[in-house]
Amino acid sequence: MPRMTKKFSMIYEEEMRKGLELVMMWLWRKVIEKTPTFTSVLRGSIKPQLRGKGIDMRGVVGTPSKYALPVENGRKPGKFPNLDAIRLWVNQKLGKNDEKVVYLIARKIQKVGIPPVEMFKRTAEEENATVNRMLNQASDRAISRLRRS
Repeated sequence: MPRMTKKFSMIYEEEMRKGLELVMMWLWRKVIEKTPTFTSVLRGSIKPQLRGKGIDMRGVVGTPSKYALPVENGRKPGKFPNLDAIRLWVNQKLGKNDEKVVYLIARKIQKVGIPPVEMFKRTAEEENATVNRMLNQASDRAISRLRRS
């Protein structure tokens, strides 16, 4: 690999890594702001992560939580919901376990469902221009550094 190409690759990767880290932190904050705080477990599980190297480098803001998809996408009416999650929520909101309240909430969810929150989808849509600007700035910094060297 010619010396200049190798140098450009190194500089470009450094600046894009910095840019992606800034983008991920920005998006993480925006997703967190939109995430409901039923128990704060879901919010606490959302993390930014940098994957890959070089041209394959990408940033991801996500969660391994099993509650994320139902919160993101909502829940259609029909099937009776899991009572354990509702118990936890009722206990946190009321400070006690009240099986009657748990059952009434479960019936309501079964009947009407739960609307989607779409914290990831809305963030991606709303912040697209900002993300593009931030990545363009990272690219511009790489070109600037290369010109100076």
